[in-house]
Parts: sequence; structure tokens; C-alpha cells
Amino acid sequence: MKINQSVQVSACSAVLLLATVWQAGASDGASFVSETTLTNAVMAPGQTFTNTWTMKNTGTTTWSAGANGYTLNLAGTDSLGAVPLFARTSGAVYLPIATNNSGSSVAPGATATFSMYFIAPETAGTYSDTLQMANVSGVSFGPKVGVQIVVQKAGPTNQYDRAKAVSFANNYAAYVCSDGYFWTNSSGFGNYGTGVFTPVPTSPIGDDCAHFVSCCIGSESHQKGGGLTIPTRDVTYGEPGAARLVQTVLLGGGLATEVSSLSSLSPGDVIGWNWEGDTNLANIDHDTIYLGNGVLAAHSSSHLDVSATTYYQGSESQWKWHLIHILDKTDTIPPTVAISSLTNGQIFATSTIAVSGTASDAGCPCSGVSLVQAQMNGTGGTWQTAGGTNNWSASVSLNSGANTLYVRSKDGAGNYSTVASVNVTYTPPDTQGPALAITSPANNATVTSASLPVSGTASDSGYGNNGISSVTVNGVSASGGTASGAGTANWNATVPLSSGTNLVTVTAKDTLNNPSQKQISVTYNPPPPVFGGSSVSGGKVQTMLAGLSVGEIVVVEVSSDLQNWTPMQTNTVSGSTLSFANAINPALPGQYFRARVR
Repeated sequence: MKINQSVQVSACSAVLLLATVWQAGASDGASFVSETTLTNAVMAPGQTFTNTWTMKNTGTTTWSAGANGYTLNLAGTDSLGAVPLFARTSGAVYLPIATNNSGSSVAPGATATFSMYFIAPETAGTYSDTLQMANVSGVSFGPKVGVQIVVQKAGPTNQYDRAKAVSFANNYAAYVCSDGYFWTNSSGFGNYGTGVFTPVPTSPIGDDCAHFVSCCIGSESHQKGGGLTIPTRDVTYGEPGAARLVQTVLLGGGLATEVSSLSSLSPGDVIGWNWEGDTNLANIDHDTIYLGNGVLAAHSSSHLDVSATTYYQGSESQWKWHLIHILDKTDTIPPTVAISSLTNGQIFATSTIAVSGTASDAGCPCSGVSLVQAQMNGTGGTWQTAGGTNNWSASVSLNSGANTLYVRSKDGAGNYSTVASVNVTYTPPDTQGPALAITSPANNATVTSASLPVSGTASDSGYGNNGISSVTVNGVSASGGTASGAGTANWNATVPLSSGTNLVTVTAKDTLNNPSQKQISVTYNPPPPVFGGSSVSGGKVQTMLAGLSVGEIVVVEVSSDLQNWTPMQTNTVSGSTLSFANAINPALPGQYFRARVR
């Protein structure tokens, strides 16, 4: 029995690593001579081909022939649906191998050819598989060789991807499926985790056949198989019942048809088995994946590349099979899309917002979500490509006021989803000051009072409706200088004036501290003071001035000749009159007094 001891490598690793040759034993050696498929050969989606490698025995040991002799084995994971040209009699080796085409032993110094059948995936891109020689003990030696093709961009084929179905079987025949689950019996399963290759349990052997086939032909999220949409009936991916998978999902779902001969099957098809000689589809006991070239793969008694015509038949004398050919149907079912981050009626104060959601494709075969786009405000807008597919996000710009965001998704077959939409409102932030008016006095007014009443209005109506928080006149708070919402503040203040031109500055602020300012010029012409009665007492002249205003500065001057005036006193008026006294100088022929407002 041969045991694989090769190291897994990426399927996209370099194909021909001819410079390094290492030997597992002193007598084993090999070198690459040639291959029939050129590196980066262009293939059509789904195209099948056989690649043949010529290898030279550079060691001292003769290479024995057959599956139990020296073989060229897949090294790492498979991405090209590798199918051997022969069937194994035992399912214990879990990787595709190519045997010596001649069927004869290869002496040291001689060459031999090894061939493998491959399938080009349905999706455009570069794909490769890597292989390496192995001896009768399964120990790898010699250079790693391979095959690399380029699938041409012919547009989405929308077909079941048979290469990926076969590759899944090759990669997971010996391991728990990519969803991490393994059915141990018809009603129980174990969870072994995702992201790792966990060997299939051997005790108990299990009941994982339909689950394995579901993953091979389906669209399990961790590792997609052939791309069909297989309904999940439990937490494990797909359909766990062998009969239901064939009868209900594949045939009943219109995904497949039953054929009468093995030659009518294609790689990636399904064979259902009954061990009691019963041909009723409802009584199927076991499901297997057909790989092509007459070989099968299956769980739970895991096996790979065993014969479809002899492997079970030798132990199950009453066997009956159902040959299920999966149709290469076109995906005509549109995907779906949903907006999850926004709700109708939301109001935003910023013009750029983030939006996100989900999209999925229920097509069968599932061609997958390939694109999500967003558009603002409908007709004439530009569809903007969102980031991501099944989980998408985008940044969009809003117009002031009402906005409608539209989102659509597209699958690999070119089907567009129904457009999803959401209505939101953008209210720009209030950066504008309120409306302000000075209603009294008028600009450039001339007054004769040193105390000036000033009044007016302030309102944020139509400017954000955020109310009035304050009104100041020449830096002093006015009375009535507040209002709420769209209300109006009727404010007033009294301003002291100086003789001449005065500037009156009014500032109003809304509750967001946005200011507005108005300014007027007022000229104050003080009236001349009026002398009242005079009296002489104690050698002094007692005099009173009338017609004054509070705050005025009055200078009283004296002269003996009405030509030269000398300031006698300066007073700040606190009322409407001012009294003063001046000593009489008997040496002067006369004394005259005058007063002026400064």
C-alpha cells in the first residue's frame, strides 16, 4: 500500500522547478525531459485535455510499473480537476497519480511517460497543478513538474464548473469538508473547524457521503465546488441525506437528469447507490461523485479514483445505481441586494456618508455576485462601484434636502438584481448668522441728547431656525435680545453719546454662535447751556446753568474783556442743571462768564 508523504503546496505555485533535484534515497533520482502541453497554453472554459510528461530515471534503482510502483503524483492541492487514466483497486491513497504509460519497468538512464487528464475551470484566469515522482514507499523525489494553463476570457459561461467539482473531491477525499463538519451517523455530526485539512474520522467511519457530494458540486462558502446552490437542511453545508440529495435537490430541482449508461456521465456528475437491489430513488443508500475516466470519490469510507464498475460491485451483490447527469444550465436567476446601514427617513448633517449592505446570488448554477453599484437620486446619476460583493460598502455624496440612494448587484452571468433604495435627508450645518435690523434711530441721524435709545429686531427664521442667544449694542447686552427657534427678538438698549459722530454697533448671535452685525452712525450736537439766575453773596457770584444732559462735560470759563477766556472749572453733569460760584475780583472793571459743552 502506497502512503503519500508529499508536502502540500499552493495550486498556483510555479510549475516547472527544474533546477532543484533532491533524492529520498541514494538510489532514487529523476529529471524532467519534456511535456506535451506548453506552459500558459490557452484553453476554453470547460475544455478537457491530457498532459504527458517525459521523465528520465537518473538514479540507480529501476522504476517498477503500475499504481504500486513508481508514479508521478499530484503534489499539493488540485485546481485543474485532475483525473487519472486508470482506476485504483484500493481507495487508501488520496491523491491523483499517473502511472508509467508503457506499463513496463524503467531502467536507470531510460525515460518514461506519465499522463493525467485535466479540466479547465469555467472562470477566466491562470491555473496550475504540480506533480512529483514517488517511489514504491510513497516517498517523493526528483524535480517538481506541472501543468499551467490560461483560461481565456470568453465571458461568463454560467455553467456548472466540473473542474472545481473534481478538484474539491481530489482535495477533500481524505479530509473533513471545508465547512469543518463530518456526519458520524444519520443524525449526528462533529465540528472539526475550518481552514485546516483534518483527516476524516475512521472510527466510526461515518455517514458523510451526501454532505461530501454537496460540497463537491455546490457553493460552500469556505471552498466553492461546482457552483450549484444546494439548500442547507442543517448547520452543515448542503443536503445530508443521500436519497434527498439525488431525488429532491438534483432531479426534483431541475438541476440534473437520470441517464442510463456510464458513458453518458461527465466529470462532476453523481452516482447514487442502493445495496438491496431496490431501484426506488427514495431508498438510495450512498452517494458518490463521478470524476470521469470511470473513477469515483466518496466519503465516509473515504476513497478516491476507484472504479465505478468494480469497486462496490464486488462486495454488494444486489447493487443498483442511479446515474445522475448534472445539466450545464445557464444562470438566469438574478442576485439580491440589501442596504443594512441606512433606514428610511434618516437625517444627516454631513454631505458624504458611508453605506453598506449585503448581496447574494441564488442562481443555480451559482455564478456568484460579481459587482455591487450605488447611485444617488436616480435618472441621470452615475452608478458607482462599491467595495466588496457579498458584503459591500460605498461612500456617497448627498445633495441638500431629500435624497434617494439606489443600490443594485450583478452576478457572474450578467443578471442584475432588483434595485434596493432608501430615502435620506441632508440638512447642511447652520453656519449663517441671523437676520438683524436696527429700526431706530436711522443711520446718520443727528440728535441733541447724550443718551440714545436704540432698538431693533433679530431672527434666525429661514437661517437655520436655531433661535437668538444674544444681542449686544456697543458690546453691552441689550434687553429682549433672545428668541427661540424661528422667533423674533425685539431688542432695545440705551447708548451714551459723545459730542460729534458716534458709531453704534449691534451684534446678534444664534444659538450656534453664528453672528450677524449692523452698524449706524449718529451725530450728537449738544444744545448750548442756558444761564439761569445769578446772585452775589460773600464776595462771590453764584450762577446756575440749565438745559444740560446727564454725562455731559461742561467747561466754565471767565473773562474780563470778552476776548481772553480762562477755564475756571470743568464738571461732568449729573443732572439737568449745574451751579458754580466765582470770587469777585474788585480790581477788575467787570467779570464775564460763559459755559461750553465739550
